[in-house]
Amino acid sequence: MILLRLILGTVFVISSWSKLRYPRIFAEALLAYQVLPDNLVTVVAVVLPWLELLAGLAVLLGYRSRGSSLVLGGLSLLFAIVLSSAVWKGLDISCGCFVGVEWMTVKWWHIAANLIFACMAGAVFVRGPGRWAIESRPRVNQVRA
Repeated sequence: MILLRLILGTVFVISSWSKLRYPRIFAEALLAYQVLPDNLVTVVAVVLPWLELLAGLAVLLGYRSRGSSLVLGGLSLLFAIVLSSAVWKGLDISCGCFVGVEWMTVKWWHIAANLIFACMAGAVFVRGPGRWAIESRPRVNQVRA
């Protein structure tokens, strides 16, 4: 489980960091997908990276891993749907996954990667965080028998 948590958490933390550093570029990438009303793009461009960062850190650390993996799995499925829409429409746009990396135009492999991330998140949700997690450590107030 630790390997799944490390991969999943790291991808989302790094991805969120670039979006937090360049919110205007991320908003432009969101707008290019043509799936959000213009008035929601700014809100999503501000909120989504923080959600990715917090849930990614929680999965990395194994803190509230069921809830945070559920969030990352849901986001991954949502991203796969939005990416599928862009591919279906034939849009030649930046995926917006890692803002500032212009060569990452939307391709089918982005959809596959997000489906794999969703499966990884599902495994963490079902199996728990594993041994090396904050929530797996004994609590201070636990009575030892």
